[in-house]
Amino acid sequence: MRFHIPSDVIWIMQQITSQKEEVFLVGGCVRDLLLNRPVHDYDMTTSMPAEAMISLFSQLDCNVVPTGLKHGTVTIIRRHQAVEITTYRTESSYLQHRRPANVQFTRSLKEDLKRRDFTINAMAYHPDHGIIDCFHSQEDLKQNLIRCVGNSEERFTEDALRIMRAIRFHCQLSFSLHPQTHDAIIKNSRLLVYISKERIRDEFNKILLTDKKDLLQFLKDMHVLPYILPEIEIIYDHEQHSPWHLYDVFKHTDIALNHAENASLRVRLAIVLHDIGKPHCQTFENGIAHYKGHASYSAKTAEAMLSSLRYAKKTIHEICLLIRFHDTRTYDRKGLRALLYAMNNDFSLVEDLLTVQLCDNAAKVLQKVKSQNECILQAEKLLLKMKEEHDIFCRKDLRIDGNDLKTLGFEKQEIGTVLSFLIDQVICDPAINTKEKLTALAISYRS
Repeated sequence: MRFHIPSDVIWIMQQITSQKEEVFLVGGCVRDLLLNRPVHDYDMTTSMPAEAMISLFSQLDCNVVPTGLKHGTVTIIRRHQAVEITTYRTESSYLQHRRPANVQFTRSLKEDLKRRDFTINAMAYHPDHGIIDCFHSQEDLKQNLIRCVGNSEERFTEDALRIMRAIRFHCQLSFSLHPQTHDAIIKNSRLLVYISKERIRDEFNKILLTDKKDLLQFLKDMHVLPYILPEIEIIYDHEQHSPWHLYDVFKHTDIALNHAENASLRVRLAIVLHDIGKPHCQTFENGIAHYKGHASYSAKTAEAMLSSLRYAKKTIHEICLLIRFHDTRTYDRKGLRALLYAMNNDFSLVEDLLTVQLCDNAAKVLQKVKSQNECILQAEKLLLKMKEEHDIFCRKDLRIDGNDLKTLGFEKQEIGTVLSFLIDQVICDPAINTKEKLTALAISYRS
């Protein structure tokens, strides 16, 4: 069995074998080659010690990065091809359910493969030797099965991040979890408290970007969702007593997420958290539930949740804008201009907002939102036209400023309020953006 492998990767392997050492492609790249999926990273395992690799490739005009010498790992960069290579090793006595306390180097490929997480990631390949499969990995691959190497509970208690990785592979590849692997995840999900927020965030992002249906319910059933988003438990089974809704808040959110195919990560995160504040805002009138202010409350709650997962400030800001305005229904030119102004004239963000609204509506009573959906689709077309026309308003475009208002006799504490009022008027009607008209409006506003 032969695969198309980049020439620089082959060249690196050849340099190691020229030194009478073994070297194999290993892990995810072998799995993806067998599945005929794109390979993004080529990793290798070798009998050659890290120090010897550094010495060899430093003399061959390669960039050598000592990625993790303690664990026998170096990265070799030839031209634009980077390959991470690790010396055969065994691991024992894991600390804090994450990292091995002891690493011992070995001359045995099989011993190295035994330490890996799942059988589908525990194969090695060399063009001259074919696939090295010690754990019936190819059979699991044919059966679309994710199974731990050896004892499932041992693998997860050693490194609890493997829980998130197993779920990610299940969602990305549409593979089934082996019964023992499935049960061990549920039993050991509590160990996720030992995993850094950044690691959980990164795995959660990859999981969210799959098209796994009923994803939130699956994560809940696997007992991992509370360790990713602890505050989300508040919307479990929270019924919405409204003619607009069929489902409780949690199921509504999950169904909305089902309709986010091909959507960006920020859209999906916004959908997951768009109604997180509803239980806090619920009031009743004639037996019908109302949720006044829930969008703003949800945005505030989402900001804290996303911050705890160490998302970038810009990402948090954008997601919270989508949540804050997800219930704002305004689709004419002046309404879209106002949304653009509120979103820093970022057309892609307003496009994402309309996507969030369509997904949100897909989880409601469809007859109730039919006309609204038609308006959203028309708004998408109008937004594209506005983008071509550069139909936006920036604060610097206002033909009057604070000094002008001060000259008119406005007090310092009034000026900000009046400027905001004038901006709102110009957004609605750009034709009034002249100094004379704005001056008259400001005087009229004060009186």
